[in-house]
Amino acid sequence: MRNLSLRQKLFYWLTLTTIIPLLIFLPPLTLYQSYAIQKSIDRMCLEQSNQTSVQLDRIFNQINSISNLYFLDPMIEDTLQNGIIYDQLGYNAAQRDIIALQQKYNTSIPDVDLHLTIVANDGRIYGNGVYDHTVPITEIKQRWWYQDLQRNSWQTLWVRDEYLNRIHSNAQTNYIYSIRALKNFDTWENHGILIMSFLESDLIKLYGSSLSSHSAVAIFDQYNNIISSVSYNNLNVFPISTQARAQYAGSYITSIDNVKYHITYNTVSQPQWKVVTFLPTSYLFGEYISFRILYLVVISLFLLALFAFTWIISRHFVSPINLLTQEIHRIRQSSFSQRVSVTSSDEIGLLACEFNEMLNQIESLMQSIIEEQRRKRKAELQSLYAQINPHFIYNTLTAIRFLVYTEQKQTVDHTLCSFITLLRHSISSSEEFCSIRTELRMLQCYIDIQQISFDKPFEVCWDVDSSLLDCKILKLTLQPLVENAVMHGLKSKKGDRKLYIRVQRYQQDIMIAISDNGIGTDKVLSFYEAQSDFRSSVGLINIHSRIVLHFGHPYGITFYSKKGGGTTVLVHIPAISCQEELI
Repeated sequence: MRNLSLRQKLFYWLTLTTIIPLLIFLPPLTLYQSYAIQKSIDRMCLEQSNQTSVQLDRIFNQINSISNLYFLDPMIEDTLQNGIIYDQLGYNAAQRDIIALQQKYNTSIPDVDLHLTIVANDGRIYGNGVYDHTVPITEIKQRWWYQDLQRNSWQTLWVRDEYLNRIHSNAQTNYIYSIRALKNFDTWENHGILIMSFLESDLIKLYGSSLSSHSAVAIFDQYNNIISSVSYNNLNVFPISTQARAQYAGSYITSIDNVKYHITYNTVSQPQWKVVTFLPTSYLFGEYISFRILYLVVISLFLLALFAFTWIISRHFVSPINLLTQEIHRIRQSSFSQRVSVTSSDEIGLLACEFNEMLNQIESLMQSIIEEQRRKRKAELQSLYAQINPHFIYNTLTAIRFLVYTEQKQTVDHTLCSFITLLRHSISSSEEFCSIRTELRMLQCYIDIQQISFDKPFEVCWDVDSSLLDCKILKLTLQPLVENAVMHGLKSKKGDRKLYIRVQRYQQDIMIAISDNGIGTDKVLSFYEAQSDFRSSVGLINIHSRIVLHFGHPYGITFYSKKGGGTTVLVHIPAISCQEELI
């Protein structure tokens, strides 16, 4: 936008005042429209699927009621309980009685042609849906539904079974079967199986009568086997999602053979079957897609007309403003010392004068702020550095005094050399920074001095990433932290004393950890949250203040301590090599 002329900017502004509302409101409205249509279609499909499920539920409940009548009928119990009828005459009499009973009970279901088959434990078959008087009972017992009935003899199973088709009246026709065990009411043991069947074509008439010419329906049992299916859209496979198998009812959209389908599913309560309807989305959303295309064409024509009108208007009103904009752009690209040329006395000229005055004030204010910040930073750094040196010398001389007091003359020379090295490092150079390598070498000298004050020297464990040794660190950052660990952590501890010094890379920064296994404390503190808890420790406060002053947040030091478990101080600084300059 910076390289555009004011005329173009005005053109874009006038255009965007219309386009932005369209971009803000048009997509949500379109999405809401799609959502509303989607929900309406979902609701319509679910209502149709629910009507089919209710109709099937009604039929299955009627069949289940008739099954209860057969189950409780005393004539059937007597036929199965009185033993095997060996002669044909006795079998025919029993068969006639059961057929008459069937004609009595089945009249209440006009929608399906219901057949009855009773299989006794000896393999004899009664009813009107059989070829022969007997079947091998061993074959019956091998069927999965028979084994299910043995595990739960009070359940009613709804199945589609090829074996039952073969022993039924017409082996070339598919049937739907309702199967349950018949009980001996004296012993409650199974003494037969009641099988009620009807043609799959009767079932298709029930759920297929309301289907459109573009839909397909499949009925799945509780084991996800297809019981029945009808397809008017050349769909040969009927996949359903795991979610659809688990839920009672719902809908979703998926692709089958590169064609998107709207899938609706509902549950038939009695046999726990799923009725799943497949409709192509092109059929459901065809009219809406055509309307949306027309809608987008009208919006496009409107935008084109708006662009033309805006361009014509913008050409007549932007010349004075365009001149001032070019002057401001030139000053912005060069420096604040230049000023806008005033060429008129109207509102544009007044705006140019006010802009020049504003530039004068900004330039003066910027110079004042830069100089003030420079003086303030220099004064603060000098003050902090002056506080650290006396504090360090005081504690180091205390350690040397202890050495002299204990009359360990053989180590006095070594201790004084270490102290002189430390002192030279701290005051001989005006540089505030040194390398981590130098800081660790000075830290070793300090530790050598502190070891003398202990009856048993404490153990020092170093873990240093050698790639960081040439990075910058503020001088005398680590010595006060080690001093704090030695004096307040290890000094009062009995037994083994350990000091851990770790220098590791943390993302793009450096993390230095000073840890001890001393007496610790129950505080977990950082200078960001609890500066007042460390006001008595001048050295620690100065370290944190120097780091924050030089590098800003989130750099600084943080404390982690546990009562009786030692203390860890983390020093977080940026990874800056000695060749780099601080910004």
